[in-house]
Amino acid sequence: MNDATIRPTTTLDAKQISILSGQLGDFVSETDISHRLEHQGNQQETFVAEMDDKIIGWINVFVRLEILSGIQARVGGLVVDEAIRGKGIGRSLMNAAEDWAKKMDSKTLKLNTRTERGGAHIFYQKIGYEKAKVQTSFKKKL
Repeated sequence: MNDATIRPTTTLDAKQISILSGQLGDFVSETDISHRLEHQGNQQETFVAEMDDKIIGWINVFVRLEILSGIQARVGGLVVDEAIRGKGIGRSLMNAAEDWAKKMDSKTLKLNTRTERGGAHIFYQKIGYEKAKVQTSFKKKL
């Protein structure tokens, strides 16, 4: 177990979330994160793990209604400070996301992770997630 407190975010957390996001190679500015936290609405939630007044991890989870699958919850992002990984912080954040997803009437929690993140794959399988499928992702700038 760990001594981290898991709580919903506030816009005051934006700076530390921005810094942690950089550990994934995804730079997002404090301003952008603050704006997104302000406008996330009731279909998503972001939780932080806090220890000694420092944010050491965060998770974003959201739900959407899909025609084929019904209500589906998804992890939009998860990061734990690389200096303290392996101490149960990620598991605690995932538990918070799972509890929130259940409250939103989702029967499953889905997530994607990059193929090169082997450590993340092991982590998710260790906490009960199964590889669902392999697919190719496309995007188009608009």
